[in-house]
Amino acid sequence: MARKPNLLPFLTIQHDAQIDFSEVLNSNEEDSNATIWTSVYKQGMSLKKRKTPIHDTIEITPSDSGQGLSLKGSEGVELTYENKRTLTGYCKKLGIDGLRISFPKKQLKPEIGGKKGGIFIVVQILSFDVSPTEDLYVAGSGDGRLAVYDLQKDERRMDLIGHSEDVTACKFFPSGQGHTSFVTDVDIVGIGKNVISSSKDGTVRLWNCGTSSEVCVFKIGERPVNCINLGSYTTKDEHETQEKLFIAGSADGTIQIYDILGKKRAITSYSNTLQEVTAVAYLPASGLYASGTSNGAVEIWDIRSHATPLFCFQRNDSKITDLSLSKGIEGHEPTCFVATADGGFYKTSELSSENDIQVVEEFIGPDLDCITRIRSINNPDKPNIYPNIWNSCIDGTIRLY
Repeated sequence: MARKPNLLPFLTIQHDAQIDFSEVLNSNEEDSNATIWTSVYKQGMSLKKRKTPIHDTIEITPSDSGQGLSLKGSEGVELTYENKRTLTGYCKKLGIDGLRISFPKKQLKPEIGGKKGGIFIVVQILSFDVSPTEDLYVAGSGDGRLAVYDLQKDERRMDLIGHSEDVTACKFFPSGQGHTSFVTDVDIVGIGKNVISSSKDGTVRLWNCGTSSEVCVFKIGERPVNCINLGSYTTKDEHETQEKLFIAGSADGTIQIYDILGKKRAITSYSNTLQEVTAVAYLPASGLYASGTSNGAVEIWDIRSHATPLFCFQRNDSKITDLSLSKGIEGHEPTCFVATADGGFYKTSELSSENDIQVVEEFIGPDLDCITRIRSINNPDKPNIYPNIWNSCIDGTIRLY
């Protein structure tokens, strides 16, 4: 029997609310005001456990102190204005208490679509990565375009020509005959002399970049492999593959872990939701890996005890498009960042107890547009600070939080 996920309440807010905040803050009129909408849900798969959503209109006025804003609702949603990028949300009826709501501190609109008839055409961003130093980023589109951009100058550095169809995965290096169907994900081994890729042809392949040759084919199954994630656990063509493994999530609901050096499957787990696995993530330092499914459920597993997931949670039935596990700050348990097909992007509380898992931060930006990739960049000089969080969206925007 499928395990029912722990149901998490969540809050959505008008995606461009920052504009209204700025207008009221910068107005010279004493009675300046504006309104935005917000909604709180607790729904999930089970109709019996669904709660009636709360939809509220929030009135924005200057605060009595003259500093900041006053946000007042009438239907049970409370919002506190912290600064121009951060709110705190409360809704006692549906169990939201002190939720951090974050707006992006930077938004990029890469000119990846080119021009047609003198008019710039924005296309969907299907793939994205940011360099470890956060000075460059790369974006791939739905028309075969792939380009590298200067993050500081916000300008295109170079076009990468060659693809004729959707570019669905791309990645920076940290320093042949192949798939017979779409490549769905890629990851880089060590400093980048080897790469692994997954495909809808049901395989994961290990490549030697120096010779552009295929080193090994891992036959995962008959169904598409939707996602992979590399972690720690040679021949002349292999570099830094010792104690390396990859995790593959498939359309048949399996999560399989392979030993790259031994060229063999080490672990097979089965999603308790009985749904297609659409995203995976791995955090070697903790031994935890995560899987997301087509019906919006997220499962957290321990690689040392993988028969059943440690935790399972869900907000709604929107497909999970990407996951990232973060080790967090020193002395704390890992957290999970989750992106969904309906534009949702959130961070969980520490992954210590299933009953205690909740959404602690909502990242606002897309207007119901699918988030395609998320990236977290840790600063090694500041281990006690949470990483910069990036995402790409089919609305043509890359956002930094």
